[in-house]
Amino acid sequence: MNLNSKASDLSEAKITPAHVNQNAEMICENKSYKIIHNMQAKEFKGLPIQMRLELIKLFAIKGYPDTKCLYMLESYFKCNTYMDKTIQWLKCNFGSYDKYPNNSKGETLISEYWDCGKRGNCIAEGVVCRL
Repeated sequence: MNLNSKASDLSEAKITPAHVNQNAEMICENKSYKIIHNMQAKEFKGLPIQMRLELIKLFAIKGYPDTKCLYMLESYFKCNTYMDKTIQWLKCNFGSYDKYPNNSKGETLISEYWDCGKRGNCIAEGVVCRL
């Protein structure tokens, strides 16, 4: 799936009704990270403010308090800003494209196992991503 697709192209990518309205599917492909929301692939900054705040809050609760996670985000992934850390954490925990949204109507996101291409060779495995 090409993450630079327009909404009409995304409908051909087997986007289900589950990806509409307040639902969101997070996708990491190569080095690009997008979130499908309202049948469009958007960058983090293009999401509605309420959704962005919920994702930032999720990182603040689950990722930020973990000093090992923060260290890996800063040293291994070279994330300098809070926003860079948030987005990298989201990539590591919610990057797989499947038929099901990562959240539905504001429900809490659940980490998903996905093969990011670094499984078994990433020193941050199990620290930033939660298996």
